Amino acid sequence: MIKGVKIKPSPLEIQLKLIKSGQNPINNVVDITNYILLQEGQPLHAFDLDKIEGGIHVRPAEDGEKIITLDGEERELNNQDIVIADDKKAIAVAGVIGGENTKVDENTNNILLEAAVFDNISVRKTSKRLSISTESSYRFERGVDIQNLPNAQDKAVELITKTAGGEAVGEKDVYPHPYSPKKIRLREKTTVKILGFEVKKEQAKELLSRLEIPTEVVDDGTVSEIPAFRAFDLEREIDLVEEVGRLSGLNEVSETYPRISTESFRKSEEFFFELRTRDFFRDNGFDEVVSYTFVDEEIYKILELPVPSIKIKNYLLKTQSIMRDNLAVSLIKTLQHNLRFQNKNIKIFEVSSAFFDSFEEIRLGILATGSFVEGFGFTKGKETFSTEQKWNFLRLKGVILSYLKSLGFYNVEFKQSDMPYLNPYQSAGIIVNSENTGYLGKIHPEKAEALKLPKDTYLCEIKLRYVPRKLEEIPLDKKGYLFNLYKNRSVPVFRELPKFPSVKRDLAFEVDESLQVDKLLKAIKYSSRYVEEVKLFDVYYVSDRRKSVAVSVDFRAEDRSLSDEEVNSIVEDIVKKLQQQFEGLKLRSKEG
Repeated sequence: MIKGVKIKPSPLEIQLKLIKSGQNPINNVVDITNYILLQEGQPLHAFDLDKIEGGIHVRPAEDGEKIITLDGEERELNNQDIVIADDKKAIAVAGVIGGENTKVDENTNNILLEAAVFDNISVRKTSKRLSISTESSYRFERGVDIQNLPNAQDKAVELITKTAGGEAVGEKDVYPHPYSPKKIRLREKTTVKILGFEVKKEQAKELLSRLEIPTEVVDDGTVSEIPAFRAFDLEREIDLVEEVGRLSGLNEVSETYPRISTESFRKSEEFFFELRTRDFFRDNGFDEVVSYTFVDEEIYKILELPVPSIKIKNYLLKTQSIMRDNLAVSLIKTLQHNLRFQNKNIKIFEVSSAFFDSFEEIRLGILATGSFVEGFGFTKGKETFSTEQKWNFLRLKGVILSYLKSLGFYNVEFKQSDMPYLNPYQSAGIIVNSENTGYLGKIHPEKAEALKLPKDTYLCEIKLRYVPRKLEEIPLDKKGYLFNLYKNRSVPVFRELPKFPSVKRDLAFEVDESLQVDKLLKAIKYSSRYVEEVKLFDVYYVSDRRKSVAVSVDFRAEDRSLSDEEVNSIVEDIVKKLQQQFEGLKLRSKEG
C-alpha cells in the first residue's frame, strides 16, 4: 500500500519512453507500472485503495459474473476465469485487464500495487475467450520470471514515491510454492545424434554458462539447473541441444544425405476406402471441393433443419458460428458462390466431417445442377435434336448405383425420403444391405427459390464412417455406415453361366394409388424361384385412386427350357400370391 500519492502527469522522460514504445501516457502511477512492465517484463497493476471494499481475494469467477473493464466494456465471466476481488465485487480479471470500478484517476490518494504471477494457460484461455489482448496478458501467456518479481515491485514502488509522492506503508507476500530449478541432463551422445557433430561436455558447460544457466560436468555429459527466466522454454534435453547447437554455430553441421527407410508406410483401410470413393467420382467427371466445417444458422432455418448444438464461442464471422451436422449446407454455400461467378453447370463432391455431440461422421456429399454435357442443338425442317444433357433424378441415382456396385454392393434399395428440403416426388433414402446409409433427391422448389438456386439442383449424402470421441467405443458396430458394410461385405462367388434361354413376360397390374411400386417389384422378385429379373417400364393412372404398373419379368430354369404352358402357370401362381398380399390388385394384361 502506498498512501498519500498525488496523481499528475508523469515526468517527460518517462512519457517519451512510453510513446516510443507504442503506449499512451495516462498519469504518473499508471505510467510507472507500464514503464516497469517494458523494462523488467513484469506486469503490475495499481488499484485505488479507497474504492476497495473489505479484503482482497484471488478466486475463480462465478458463472455469469460481470465486470466493466478498463476499456469500458462489460464482460461476462465463467468459473474458468480468475479474478481479483474485494468482499463485494470483482475488481480485475487476473493477468488480463483491470476493472473500471477501482481504476486510478485524478481523485486517487491511496493505491494498492499488485505484483503477481498468474498461470499462463489460464490467462491465455481467458484472454482468447474474452477477445482481449493486453501487454499484461501477452507476457503472462508466455511466462514471466517469478524470481524477478520482488525486484520489479521494488523499482515500481521507488519510482512511484519519487514521481507521485506518498509513502509505502505495508506489504503482503503470498508465495506458497517457491520456484525450484529443474535439472536437465545433456548427454554427449544425444548432441552428436541430433546435431551430427561432437560437442565436448566441457564445451557444452561453457556455452550454457554464457546463457546464465548454471551447469556442472558429469560422467556422460552435463547437468543444468534451469533458471526461472528460462523455465518456460527449457524443459527437455532436446531444448539444451538446440541452445548448444545455436551457440556452436550451425555452420558446423556437415552435409549428409537423408536416410530413407525402404519399408513403406502402411496406410489404413479407412484411407484406401475414402481414396477409392474420391477416385470414383473424379473419374466420373465430378470436382472435389473442400469447404469450411462451420456454417451459419440462417441456412438451417431456410432448409427447416434443427440448428446444431455445437457452437463456436469465439467465432470470427457470424456466417461461421456453428459446426455443421451435414454436408448439404456446405455444398449449397459452394454452389451459391459459383453462381455469383456465372458458373451454372456444377457437379461437385466432398468427403469430410459432420459433427455431433459425442461423435463425428465422415460423409460423402454430392451436388449436381445444370448440364453435364455442354452440347449443341440441330434443326432442319421438322428434324431437331440436341446433344446437351441435363442432370435429373435418375441420372444421379445411376451414378450412386454405379458407385455402390464398384464397392461390391448389389443389395441396394431406394425408399421414400423425409428430408424437408427435398422434393417429396423426386427423392429417396438409400438402403444398402437393409441399412439406411443416406439419401438423394432434387431440392424442394420453395427452398431453391429462398436460397436463389436453380430448381434442377440435386443433392446426395452418404454416411461413410463413424468416428467416436471415446477410445473405448467400437466404430465397426454402428449401423448405417458404408465403411462398416464394406468391411463385412461377402466375397463374390462365381455362378455358372445359364445354359438354357429365358422367357420374357410383360405384365400390367392395376393397383391402389397408395401402393409403393418398389414393394410390388420386390414381391414379384421373390414370388417364384423361376423369376430371374423384374424391370419396371411404365406407370400411368387409370383414375384418381387407381394406377397401372407395367413390368417386364424374365423367367429361367437352371435345368431345362421353360415351356409357354409352364410360364403361364407360374404367372397365375404369382398373381394369386400378389392378390393375397396387396388388396385390390388386378392383372390387366400379359404379353408373351
